[in-house]
Amino acid sequence: MMAQAVRLLGFAALAIVTNTAFPYPFEPVLLVFAEGAGPRAIVLLSGTASVAAGVAALIDYHLLGALRNKLFAKGARDLHRWWFYAGVFATALLPIPYTVTRAALLRGRPNPLLFAATVTLARFPRYVLTIRLWHLVAPPAWILAALVVLGILMAVHMLRKRRRSTTRTNYAIAPV
Repeated sequence: MMAQAVRLLGFAALAIVTNTAFPYPFEPVLLVFAEGAGPRAIVLLSGTASVAAGVAALIDYHLLGALRNKLFAKGARDLHRWWFYAGVFATALLPIPYTVTRAALLRGRPNPLLFAATVTLARFPRYVLTIRLWHLVAPPAWILAALVVLGILMAVHMLRKRRRSTTRTNYAIAPV
Protein backbone atom coordinates (compact mmCIF):
# COMPACT_ATOMS: atom_id res chain seq x y z
CA MET A 1 0.00 0.00 0.00
CA MET A 2 2.79 2.42 0.90
CA ALA A 3 4.72 1.51 -2.24
CA GLN A 4 1.65 2.28 -4.36
CA ALA A 5 1.25 5.67 -2.69
CA VAL A 6 4.91 6.52 -3.32
CA ARG A 7 4.56 5.34 -6.93
CA LEU A 8 1.46 7.52 -7.36
CA LEU A 9 3.26 10.54 -5.88
CA GLY A 10 6.20 9.98 -8.23
CA PHE A 11 3.73 9.73 -11.12
CA ALA A 12 2.07 12.99 -10.04
CA ALA A 13 5.44 14.76 -9.86
CA LEU A 14 6.37 13.54 -13.34
CA ALA A 15 2.93 14.55 -14.61
CA ILE A 16 3.37 18.10 -13.32
CA VAL A 17 6.84 18.48 -14.82
CA THR A 18 5.95 17.04 -18.22
CA ASN A 19 2.70 19.04 -18.48
CA THR A 20 4.55 22.33 -18.14
CA ALA A 21 6.82 23.85 -20.77
CA PHE A 22 9.45 21.13 -20.13
CA PRO A 23 10.27 19.71 -23.58
CA TYR A 24 9.03 16.16 -22.97
CA PRO A 25 5.53 14.86 -23.71
CA PHE A 26 3.46 13.40 -20.91
CA GLU A 27 1.75 10.54 -22.76
CA PRO A 28 4.73 8.13 -22.66
CA VAL A 29 4.98 8.66 -18.89
CA LEU A 30 1.26 7.97 -18.55
CA LEU A 31 1.51 4.79 -20.60
CA VAL A 32 4.50 3.46 -18.65
CA PHE A 33 2.63 3.84 -15.36
CA ALA A 34 -0.60 2.42 -16.86
CA GLU A 35 1.06 -0.76 -18.13
CA GLY A 36 -1.09 -3.66 -16.98
CA ALA A 37 -3.52 -1.41 -15.10
CA GLY A 38 -7.09 -2.50 -14.50
CA PRO A 39 -10.16 -0.27 -14.91
CA ARG A 40 -9.96 1.22 -11.40
CA ALA A 41 -6.26 1.94 -11.75
CA ILE A 42 -6.86 3.60 -15.12
CA VAL A 43 -9.42 5.94 -13.54
CA LEU A 44 -7.07 6.65 -10.62
CA LEU A 45 -4.10 7.34 -12.91
CA SER A 46 -6.18 9.49 -15.25
CA GLY A 47 -7.62 11.46 -12.34
CA THR A 48 -4.19 12.00 -10.80
CA ALA A 49 -2.77 13.00 -14.17
CA SER A 50 -5.65 15.41 -14.78
CA VAL A 51 -5.22 17.14 -11.43
CA ALA A 52 -1.46 17.31 -12.08
CA ALA A 53 -2.19 18.88 -15.48
CA GLY A 54 -4.31 21.49 -13.69
CA VAL A 55 -1.45 22.22 -11.28
CA ALA A 56 0.92 22.47 -14.25
CA ALA A 57 -1.52 24.90 -15.89
CA LEU A 58 -1.33 27.09 -12.77
CA ILE A 59 2.48 26.93 -12.91
CA ASP A 60 2.39 27.90 -16.60
CA TYR A 61 -0.03 30.71 -15.78
CA HIS A 62 2.30 32.21 -13.16
CA LEU A 63 5.55 31.67 -15.08
CA LEU A 64 4.14 33.00 -18.33
CA GLY A 65 2.40 35.76 -16.40
CA ALA A 66 5.76 37.06 -15.20
CA LEU A 67 7.03 36.99 -18.77
CA ARG A 68 3.82 38.61 -20.00
CA ASN A 69 4.24 41.46 -17.54
CA LYS A 70 7.74 42.13 -18.88
CA LEU A 71 6.81 41.88 -22.57
CA PHE A 72 3.33 43.37 -22.64
CA ALA A 73 3.05 45.55 -19.55
CA LYS A 74 0.06 47.53 -20.85
CA GLY A 75 -1.07 45.25 -23.65
CA ALA A 76 -2.32 42.28 -21.60
CA ARG A 77 -6.07 41.95 -21.46
CA ASP A 78 -8.45 39.95 -19.34
CA LEU A 79 -9.54 36.66 -20.89
CA HIS A 80 -12.79 35.95 -19.09
CA ARG A 81 -14.86 35.14 -22.15
CA TRP A 82 -16.40 31.73 -22.74
CA TRP A 83 -14.58 31.24 -26.06
CA PHE A 84 -11.16 31.35 -24.38
CA TYR A 85 -12.10 28.55 -21.99
CA ALA A 86 -13.73 26.59 -24.83
CA GLY A 87 -10.43 26.89 -26.73
CA VAL A 88 -8.47 25.78 -23.68
CA PHE A 89 -10.82 22.81 -23.27
CA ALA A 90 -10.40 21.86 -26.94
CA THR A 91 -6.60 22.08 -26.90
CA ALA A 92 -6.41 20.14 -23.64
CA LEU A 93 -8.81 17.45 -24.86
CA LEU A 94 -7.76 17.03 -28.48
CA PRO A 95 -4.31 16.28 -29.90
CA ILE A 96 -3.77 19.97 -30.71
CA PRO A 97 -0.43 21.43 -29.60
CA TYR A 98 -0.96 22.93 -26.15
CA THR A 99 1.60 25.61 -27.05
CA VAL A 100 -1.30 27.53 -28.61
CA THR A 101 -2.80 27.96 -25.14
CA ARG A 102 0.56 28.93 -23.66
CA ALA A 103 0.92 31.60 -26.35
CA ALA A 104 -2.53 32.95 -25.45
CA LEU A 105 -1.38 33.23 -21.82
CA LEU A 106 1.31 35.63 -22.97
CA ARG A 107 -1.28 38.06 -24.33
CA GLY A 108 -4.01 37.80 -21.74
CA ARG A 109 -4.95 37.09 -18.14
CA PRO A 110 -7.62 34.43 -17.57
CA ASN A 111 -9.02 33.52 -14.18
CA PRO A 112 -6.26 31.15 -12.96
CA LEU A 113 -8.53 28.75 -11.06
CA LEU A 114 -11.05 28.52 -13.90
CA PHE A 115 -8.17 28.02 -16.33
CA ALA A 116 -6.72 25.16 -14.23
CA ALA A 117 -10.17 23.59 -13.75
CA THR A 118 -10.81 23.69 -17.50
CA VAL A 119 -7.51 21.92 -18.20
CA THR A 120 -8.21 19.35 -15.48
CA LEU A 121 -11.69 18.52 -16.78
CA ALA A 122 -10.53 18.25 -20.40
CA ARG A 123 -7.51 16.09 -19.70
CA PHE A 124 -9.38 13.35 -17.80
CA PRO A 125 -11.25 11.83 -20.79
CA ARG A 126 -8.18 12.29 -22.97
CA TYR A 127 -6.02 10.28 -20.59
CA VAL A 128 -8.60 7.52 -20.13
CA LEU A 129 -8.95 7.22 -23.90
CA THR A 130 -5.16 7.25 -24.41
CA ILE A 131 -4.67 4.37 -21.97
CA ARG A 132 -7.61 2.38 -23.35
CA LEU A 133 -6.44 2.76 -26.96
CA TRP A 134 -2.87 1.82 -26.00
CA HIS A 135 -4.12 -1.33 -24.29
CA LEU A 136 -6.27 -2.09 -27.33
CA VAL A 137 -3.31 -1.80 -29.71
CA ALA A 138 -1.10 -3.63 -27.19
CA PRO A 139 2.41 -3.12 -28.63
CA PRO A 140 5.32 -4.85 -26.89
CA ALA A 141 6.37 -3.26 -23.59
CA TRP A 142 9.91 -2.58 -24.80
CA ILE A 143 8.60 -0.13 -27.43
CA LEU A 144 7.19 2.14 -24.75
CA ALA A 145 10.36 1.94 -22.68
CA ALA A 146 12.41 2.80 -25.77
CA LEU A 147 10.13 5.79 -26.48
CA VAL A 148 10.56 7.09 -22.94
CA VAL A 149 14.36 6.79 -23.08
CA LEU A 150 14.44 8.37 -26.54
CA GLY A 151 12.24 11.24 -25.36
CA ILE A 152 14.46 11.93 -22.35
CA LEU A 153 17.58 11.88 -24.54
CA MET A 154 15.95 14.28 -27.00
CA ALA A 155 14.92 16.65 -24.19
CA VAL A 156 18.44 16.65 -22.73
CA HIS A 157 19.90 17.24 -26.20
CA MET A 158 17.55 20.18 -26.78
CA LEU A 159 18.39 21.72 -23.42
CA ARG A 160 22.15 21.32 -24.00
CA LYS A 161 21.85 22.76 -27.49
CA ARG A 162 19.89 25.75 -26.17
CA ARG A 163 22.43 26.31 -23.39
CA ARG A 164 25.34 26.21 -25.89
CA SER A 165 23.68 28.67 -28.25
CA THR A 166 22.93 31.04 -25.35
CA THR A 167 26.52 30.81 -24.14
CA ARG A 168 27.89 31.56 -27.59
CA THR A 169 25.56 34.50 -28.00
CA ASN A 170 26.60 35.98 -24.67
CA TYR A 171 30.27 35.78 -25.57
CA ALA A 172 29.63 37.31 -28.98
CA ILE A 173 27.90 40.32 -27.42
CA ALA A 174 30.47 40.90 -24.68
CA PRO A 175 32.83 43.82 -25.31
CA VAL A 176 36.40 42.94 -26.25
